[in-house]
Amino acid sequence: MKKITTFLFGIFCMLSVANAQDITVFDFDGVSPSFTTYGDTFVSTANPLQDGVNSSANVGLYTHTSEWNEPFFVVDIDPTVYPTFEMMVYAPTAGSIAVGCYDASWNFLDWFSTDITVPATGWVKLTHALGSFTTHIGNISLRFNGGSTTTYGATVYYDNFVFKKAGAAGIASTREQVFSVYPNPATKYITTQNAQKVTILDLNGRIVKEAFNAEKVDVSSLAKGAYIVKAQIDNTTKIGKLIKE
Repeated sequence: MKKITTFLFGIFCMLSVANAQDITVFDFDGVSPSFTTYGDTFVSTANPLQDGVNSSANVGLYTHTSEWNEPFFVVDIDPTVYPTFEMMVYAPTAGSIAVGCYDASWNFLDWFSTDITVPATGWVKLTHALGSFTTHIGNISLRFNGGSTTTYGATVYYDNFVFKKAGAAGIASTREQVFSVYPNPATKYITTQNAQKVTILDLNGRIVKEAFNAEKVDVSSLAKGAYIVKAQIDNTTKIGKLIKE
């Protein structure tokens, strides 16, 4: 048992280092967002236009139905550690994207970037530096064409939204090896979209929870502490960490 404990603790430490390389808000091929849309819809869907910029199988589809509505995502970002973000956007109707940020209490802080032009010809990868921004970011929002009435019914596809750590080599190796657990820390559930099997173990190697083909896994009964999450996605087993509060 001591060997198992040591092994799992080693995995936990390695995951902590790996996850420190960047923070993926969503990619829909393993990481689904925690979000609020206030009436509009933001759902996972098949990539409608796989091209050289974005060949991902799944992306996020946002449908704008009401003025000023926009998706809000819960994050915890220190911009002095993660000084840039990147994302991919495809808008069948050309427009502009603005990315806003708020603190954890939903006080508006500033726009990361405004009027980022997105053509209708295909996916574009957007990268933006946060500059001298120093306040911790607790929530972010995406607004298409300023949320105006002219965008009612418009659809926008978003994918691979990542906050990049200074000097990070990139997100590919991390995403291939690590299963990102959301929300994390968690109190009631974790999202497990696209996973055929999810196994949660304590640091002694004991299985405390299993779920099959579930969109969410209830973790409310788990004791507070750290756990290892193993997710079987297609023919690959990915490993992540969970903090239960």
